Amino acid sequence: MCETIVDEISLAAEDKSIKPAAVGGVAGGLKYIHEGILLKFAADDAGIYGGSKEGAGKAAKLEFRAM
Repeated sequence: MCETIVDEISLAAEDKSIKPAAVGGVAGGLKYIHEGILLKFAADDAGIYGGSKEGAGKAAKLEFRAM
């Protein structure tokens, strides 16, 4: 599952074999639900962290710790 999502990250949403899910907000990057598993692909697609991959990654790490 994860390998497919990473391999297809540059494709348009309609061309992906696992489609992004519309759950939650935009701050966490793209979200996918596959076989009951929620996967968040930490990226700053919305520019919330100034385009910083590191900022998006830090936010994802904090969310993970809070679970």
